[in-house]
Amino acid sequence: MKLRILLTTLALWALLALTGPAAAAAEVELLDTWPRGDDVVLADGQNFYVRLRYRSDEPVGIWARPFWRGAPANAGSHPSARYEGEGEVVGWFFLMDGTARVDEIRVQVGNGYQDPVLLRLPVNVRRGSPLSTPTPPDWVAALEAENQRRRAAGSAPPREPRSLGWRLAAAPLMLVFALLGTAPGAAWPLYGVLRWRGIWRIAAALPLAALAFVVLRLVVDTFRDPTSHNLWPFELVFFDLLAVGFMLVVFVGKSVWTRMNAR
Repeated sequence: MKLRILLTTLALWALLALTGPAAAAAEVELLDTWPRGDDVVLADGQNFYVRLRYRSDEPVGIWARPFWRGAPANAGSHPSARYEGEGEVVGWFFLMDGTARVDEIRVQVGNGYQDPVLLRLPVNVRRGSPLSTPTPPDWVAALEAENQRRRAAGSAPPREPRSLGWRLAAAPLMLVFALLGTAPGAAWPLYGVLRWRGIWRIAAALPLAALAFVVLRLVVDTFRDPTSHNLWPFELVFFDLLAVGFMLVVFVGKSVWTRMNAR
């Protein structure tokens, strides 16, 4: 019974710790949207704006992302600067073609690696020919100007998007480097899986599974957006240290358990 409690505790620790650093504590609140209405029709090239109030103890990105029936909508949306403290921010999106629709906006806040959804806004936005196109309220221009100022101050000039061919060629290299980077953290768990038996082998397999998830996510995210993990070597070092720390606890527990049963 004590052994099961110990291993259950270790498993929970692995799931919480090895899934990555927690996203910075943040809060968002909806203030307004534009165009307003229960059934919003956007003209070609027209944006739908979301006005938000935020509070964050650490620098975070804030994204208002459009969805349709639970999947990302066929729409373009805004980039994000880094926000800290309290203030207001505007998010926006536009529909790519006449068939695109949006029934939900998910406001995600995070570091670009872990971006939990903090706010869900049901909407009904479609593309068509609106009866009129009124002038946006003053907060749209003011907050968008502030967004551009923040992005210009905190980011390098935008680079040309990588071609699909470049990303296909880079993905295997990224996988190789990621596997090499996780080798220190995977060596001890791999030893445990090969040499230990029973529940201790299962415990040793937990950090291997977590590291495999980390490598897969790095490769997939980098393929989709080459700038999403600019500090990925440090991420791997962090996970290596967690894996070694976890295995140290498992090793000590296994040693103590073996000695107790040997008496």
